[in-house]
Formats: sequence, structure tokens, C-alpha cells
Amino acid sequence: MNKFLKEFRHLEQEIESAVHNQSTPSAEPRPDEPAETKSAEPAAASERPKAQQQLRRLEAKLKEKIDLCAEKDLQIAAVLNEGEMLSKRQAEQEQTIKKLRVALREAQTAAEQHGAEAATLRAQLAAAAEGEGKEGSREGGKGGANCSADGDELGAAEQLASVQAAFEAELGAAAEREAALSESVRELQLDNARLSQAARLRDEGLAAQLGELSARSDAAEAQAKVLADAVLQETEPLLKQIASLQQGQQQMQAAWRSSEAALRGRLREAEAAATARGNALVKLQAHIDSLTAELEEQRSAARAAVESERAARVSAEEAVSAHARAAAVADTDARRWELQHERARALLLDAERRAAEAKSTAESLEQELRREREVARELRRSHQQELDKLRQSEAARQAASAADVDELRTPRAPTALYTPKPATAATVSARAAEPQHGELAELRQQVRAMERRHSQLISQLATLHAEREQLQAENGSLRAMASEFSAMREQHAIALEMLGEKEEQLEALRGG
Repeated sequence: MNKFLKEFRHLEQEIESAVHNQSTPSAEPRPDEPAETKSAEPAAASERPKAQQQLRRLEAKLKEKIDLCAEKDLQIAAVLNEGEMLSKRQAEQEQTIKKLRVALREAQTAAEQHGAEAATLRAQLAAAAEGEGKEGSREGGKGGANCSADGDELGAAEQLASVQAAFEAELGAAAEREAALSESVRELQLDNARLSQAARLRDEGLAAQLGELSARSDAAEAQAKVLADAVLQETEPLLKQIASLQQGQQQMQAAWRSSEAALRGRLREAEAAATARGNALVKLQAHIDSLTAELEEQRSAARAAVESERAARVSAEEAVSAHARAAAVADTDARRWELQHERARALLLDAERRAAEAKSTAESLEQELRREREVARELRRSHQQELDKLRQSEAARQAASAADVDELRTPRAPTALYTPKPATAATVSARAAEPQHGELAELRQQVRAMERRHSQLISQLATLHAEREQLQAENGSLRAMASEFSAMREQHAIALEMLGEKEEQLEALRGG
């Protein structure tokens, strides 16, 4: 049983160390460890059914041990019941022995009293006989004086006869009491012999049962040792798997935290950049709206110019010189329009350049934070340049004269101002963060699965710990029963010694 307890204590220490390793956090994962954990996950998943089968086999063995302990409990309960019956019978025998000892003491005292009375009576008889002899020797010289003495002797003889009859009656009563006591002692001896034989048979049966129980206990200890070795061997890969899963889980949690922190920082920076760009775009849109209003005014002026041109054509024949001046003005307006077209093309190129810069900033958001800041500074400079150019174009437009009617009707100038807006950094960063959000969701699912597996393993370890404690309690009860059985043996030996003393006393009384 000591070996059995040592094996279970060793198993308990290993289980507690495994639980402690699961509860203590591991070191920070290195950058090259997640690849190893990802490669070890399929192997761990393939080993899980084997570990479950091993746990089932261990549970079946533990159930067998529990059934065996239940059988031992029943046998020990039967032995305890027999021991209680024997203890009750021994108590009854002790009470009867005490009563018989009291009766023997009373008989001994009565016999001693009768012996003393008989001795006194014998002394009186001897004294009376001596007196009669002396008186007979004196009869020849005395004569008639002996008549009174004869009367006294007759009275003494009658008194002696009555005393002797009473003494004989008392001796007969004492003999009857002694016979009754001897009969009761004989019956008690027979009962004692029968009880001793039954006790001997029970001792033999209990010894056989104890031998069988000891053999079963040795077999159970051997089987428990084998089971403990098997548990140690079979739980070692499971503990390694738990450690690897825990390490992978911690690495995944650390990677998830770092990636989440990085993404949150990038999102905050992207939101700030998008807010700044949105404000700049709002200002640009307001400026474009003002330019559109001015363009409408120019168109209305152009319509008025067309009407004036029609009037001028009517009066062209009369004003040839005015036509020449109008041609010169048209040439100057054409040159001005070409300048405005070049400015619009520059604005379009600038917008394309800003779109390319926005794309580069979106890519830099996924890689480095410092590059995003540099791009933000470049965007600020480019916005300043745009504002400067817009101010220059506004000054040139105010300085320029009204354009020609045919050139103002061309759609290139207004369409050049309505260039498509480039994609903002927020939309680009959101599109780039979508696969990262998917990876984060997968990592969270894997972490939840590992947490469920961890809780299952902890519950299985708790059940093994409870079964170990139950086996220890049953072992303690078996030891207590063995100690009680040894105490019952000692009490039985003491009772046998007391019966032997009683027989010796009875033999001594018979001999006396």
C-alpha cells in the first residue's frame, strides 16, 4: 500500500506541475516561433484523438479499481459485523464470568464459615468426650452424687446431637450449592469451549480472508503501479502537447495584440490624415464652386458678347476697322485660352500626382508609420503648392480679359476643372486592412478553440485528482479496519487468558 501511495503522490505532483505550467505565463515569443507553432498545430490535432483514447483507457482502469475497492469495502464491512458480534459475545461472557466469580467468592466465604463452625463443633465434641472420660473414671468413688452429672451429660449430648444435625444440614446445603455451581461452571466451560472453537474457526476464516485480501491488495498495488507507470508514460505526450498548445496560444495572443495595436495606431493616423485631407478637399471644393460661379458669369458675359458680335456683324460693313481690332482681340484671347488650357492640364497632372501620392501613402500605411508621416508632410507641401497655383491662376484670371465666343464654347476648360477625385487615404487603408481583419478573426477563432481545449484538459485533470483522493481515502479506511481487526484479536486473546484463569480457579476449588 505504501508503494501504491507513493505512485499516486508522484502522479499528483506531476499533475500539479502541469497545472502550474499552464497557469504561469511563458516568455515573449520570438519572431520565428509562430511559423513553428503553425507547423506543429496539425501534429497536435492528429495527436488529440490518441490522447482522448488514452484518457478513456485510464478512466476504464480507474473504474475497475473503484469496483475492486467497493468489493473490498463489502468484505471489510462483513468482517466488521462479525467483529461486532464477537465483541458483544465477549462482553456477555465477561459479565457471566464476573457473576460466577462473585458466586464463587460467596461460596468460598460460606465454606470458610462452615469450616470454622465445624472446627468449633469438633473442639466442643472433643472437650465433651474428654469430660465424659474423666467423669467415667470418677464414677466408682462417687455413687449417688453422679445422678445430677448424668442429667447434665444427657443435656449436653442432646445439644451436641442437635448441633451436629444442623451442621450436617448446612454441609448438605453447601454440597448442593457446590454441585449447582460446579454444574454451572461445567456448562460455562462447554459454552466457552464451543465459543472458543467457533472463534478459532472464525479466526481461521478471517485469516484466510485476510490472506486473500492481502493477495488482492498486492495485486491491486502491482496493477496500480503498472497503471501509474502507464499514466506517466501516456500523460507525458499529453503534457507536452498541452505545453506546445499553450505556447502557441500565448504566441498567437502576443501576435494578435501587437498586430491589433499596430493596426489601431495606423487606423488612428489614417483617420487623422483622412480628416486633414477631407478639410483640404472641402476647401478645394469651395474654391472650385467659386470658380464655377465665375465661369457662369463669364458664360453670361459671353452670351452678351455674342449678341454684341451679332450687332457688330450687322455693322461690320460700316466698321471694318473695328473688325480688325476684334480680330486682334480674338488672337490675344486665343493665346489667353491656350494659357488657361495649359493651366488646367497642369491642374489635372497635379490631381493625378496627388492620386499617385495617395496610393503610395496607402501602401506605406501597411508597412511603416514613419513613411506615412513623410508622405503627410509631402501632401502638406503639395497642398500649399496647389493653393499657390490656384491663387496665381485667380490673379491671372482677374487680369485677363473676356475670352472669344468660339473658344469659350469649347468644353475642355470646364471639364478640366472637374477632374475625378482621387481615393482618400481612409478608403485605401480600410481596403488594405480588410485581409488583416480576416486574419484577426481567424486568430480569435483559433484562440477560442484552444481555450476550450485547455478547459477540457483542466477538467480531466481535476477528475483524475478527485479519483486519486478517493483511492487515498479508501486506503486509509482499509488501514483503520486492519488496526481494528488486530485490536479485536488482542481482546480475544485477553478473553481466552481470563477463561484459563477461571478454569484454574475452579480446579483449585475442586481440589480444595
